[in-house]
Amino acid sequence: MYVDIRTLRKDELVLADQVFREAFSALTEPYGSSNYGADITYMNRWFNNPKTAFGAEVDGQLVGVNFAINWGSFGLFGPLAVHPDFWGHKIAQQLIEPAMECLKQWQIEQSGFFTRSNSPKHLYLYQKYGFYPRFMTAIMSKTPIKKTKQLQGFRYSKIS
Repeated sequence: MYVDIRTLRKDELVLADQVFREAFSALTEPYGSSNYGADITYMNRWFNNPKTAFGAEVDGQLVGVNFAINWGSFGLFGPLAVHPDFWGHKIAQQLIEPAMECLKQWQIEQSGFFTRSNSPKHLYLYQKYGFYPRFMTAIMSKTPIKKTKQLQGFRYSKIS
């Protein structure tokens, strides 16, 4: 499979957003919804610097996206997203390469990003580029205890 890695065009931002939502929904949504991050507009990062927005194309179809971001001496990339139908073809690695080149050209002193700590696949991918976990985020849950007594309420306007 030939993958063309190139800069993302403005007219592809809607498609890029769909790729992002499909990829992240496949990782996080229990019922296959493609509505992940409906209130997030990561693709607007294209407007910061279109030359650092990258797309992966296979047979004329946009299948992956990544953005390199410069915050002065700190640099990062992401969201890195590959459509689930194209997972396992090393497209993510190919999208990391131009982003890493941007960080190198900018002479970034420190770089990092947030990824899924529960995915050995993701951790291994980023370790290939010298990134290692610093903190692991644990998200805990507990079944709520049913209250037997109703809590007393009050109105803010009644407080003296």
